[in-house]
Amino acid sequence: MSKHSTQYNLINSFLNLVVATFIPTRFVTYLLKVILTSMLTHHSAAQPAAVTNAILYFRNGEIDKAYKEILPACENEKTKQLPKTWYYKGLITFEMAKRKSEPDTILLNTSHDAFVKTIQLDKNKTEYFTLANQKLHELWVHSFNQAGENFNKKKYEHALALFETAHQIKTNDTTTLLYAAYTAEALKDFDKLLQYCENLLHLRAGNEYVYLKLLYIYMHQKPQIHKVEKLVLQAVDAYPENPYILQMLTEYYISQKEVPIGIEKLQQISKTKNNNHEILLALALLHDANNDKAEAIKYYQEVLNKKTDYYLPAYNLSVTSFNLGKQYAQNSNYEEAKKMYLLSLTYAQKALNLSKVESEKETLLTLISELEKLIK
Repeated sequence: MSKHSTQYNLINSFLNLVVATFIPTRFVTYLLKVILTSMLTHHSAAQPAAVTNAILYFRNGEIDKAYKEILPACENEKTKQLPKTWYYKGLITFEMAKRKSEPDTILLNTSHDAFVKTIQLDKNKTEYFTLANQKLHELWVHSFNQAGENFNKKKYEHALALFETAHQIKTNDTTTLLYAAYTAEALKDFDKLLQYCENLLHLRAGNEYVYLKLLYIYMHQKPQIHKVEKLVLQAVDAYPENPYILQMLTEYYISQKEVPIGIEKLQQISKTKNNNHEILLALALLHDANNDKAEAIKYYQEVLNKKTDYYLPAYNLSVTSFNLGKQYAQNSNYEEAKKMYLLSLTYAQKALNLSKVESEKETLLTLISELEKLIK
């Protein structure tokens, strides 16, 4: 029988005695006060004892018992106001998480919340304030390392949940966000990939990967075309030598039927980037798309003057000059047509030497064969 039931039985017995013996009312009131005060004192002392018991169980390695003791202490009106209570809840749940064979982000998040609560309650910044901050860092290291291990094992769902826990602890840590983005991409979770990449951009941590993923999502996965132009120009300014970013730029202006605007914007950027060869290539592609073959050829040649072993401009130059030659021939301007065919042959042969792909080589050999016939 518990102490509480014993005390309640005592009250019942006492009241029966009152009825049987007609004890004076004042004396009855006094004795009831004594009994009830004793019961309340025992109850109020129970919860501080729960915190102490939880600490003792924790130190003895009896984590399950420690957890059972700390939970009611976090609900009690008195002990839930103590930083110590929440600090130990954080310690206990962190230890429980570390003992699990599989990652348990529920326990890790519970631990995080408990340490945060400790810091909030410890307004005087005593030892628990300092200890909780130290443990939050340990919790971040543990979550990040576990996330990395699961990512390497291709357990992407576990990895993403752990990266999210780590991000919750250090919201401005860009490394965590970047790896969370990699994991979201592996899971094809484009909503989260978008969220993480936008966060990285907001934190001024946009790298080539971030720009490319955002541009791809805005243009194809979850179209937000109104965001593309500003972002792609910003990306080109930051990474003028990245061919994939410039490919996104040309794709955007062509798809929006705003090629002249794209040419103007790129020409402005090119002046500040010392006529970077990738920007010149993008200008060539835009002129090509705008059916200005002569300007396209000029820019392709400028690219090859800067980077002689670049396959793409050599191939494009051979095709563009071939098509321009055909236009001249249709207009009976055979002299200019032959010049273009000769130019096309020169760069088709150059592209053939640079190519490492069999299908490309076959296409170029067919073009060369046709050009040799036309030149004769």
